[in-house]
Amino acid sequence: MLIDKDAVDLYTKSAIVHDKHEYPSEHMVRLIKWCFKNNGGRVLDYGFRFGENLKHLLDKGFVVDGVEISEHAIDDCYHKIRGIHNHRQICKLHLLTSDMQELPFDDDTFDYLISNQTLYHYSYREETIHNLLSEFKRVLKPGAKFIVSLISRDCNMSEKHKSLGVHSVMWYYNEGEPQPVYVIEDETHLRNLFNSFDVEEIGYWKSNYMNVFDFHYVVIGSNKVREVGR
Repeated sequence: MLIDKDAVDLYTKSAIVHDKHEYPSEHMVRLIKWCFKNNGGRVLDYGFRFGENLKHLLDKGFVVDGVEISEHAIDDCYHKIRGIHNHRQICKLHLLTSDMQELPFDDDTFDYLISNQTLYHYSYREETIHNLLSEFKRVLKPGAKFIVSLISRDCNMSEKHKSLGVHSVMWYYNEGEPQPVYVIEDETHLRNLFNSFDVEEIGYWKSNYMNVFDFHYVVIGSNKVREVGR
């Protein structure tokens, strides 16, 4: 499996009640500008949620495939991008279900991949995370760039809640139902998680206001180029 069913059910509820995030993440805007050099390539936005970063990619000239586990999120995103010319041709949104063993794409499909602050909501078990990263590797072209952000255990939304295992916790968000999430312990943990890729940089962003200390790691890298003959 690529996603955990119990996480899907809870995430789907949260996708309905959250605000709609009209503007793209300033962190992702910068990173896309710096890391994705050739506008016009094909991008996988894994877990586009409210679609604000996906819309930014379309505005910048990329062709985008988005993957979500919520039909409500897909409907909302299509509504958000409806004003973009030929949006149905340059953007395809795909529903990922808990019984799927693979992402719905051929090998070596994408030039780029982003996943911003959602991956850990879909997959909180170690096995599921590794299955998903294997699929990222399969659908990315050799040398394809990626930007993935994951939450730190030091974020107060995770640190104050019940531990479920080595790298997972049960947390509450916006006074909603408890939700299992996968957390990153430190930079070494993140490097080990992405050891089948070429990791170029690991950074983070933090904020602390309204009683929320947010701490997300971001890993920037590329899919390893295959050796000749393999």
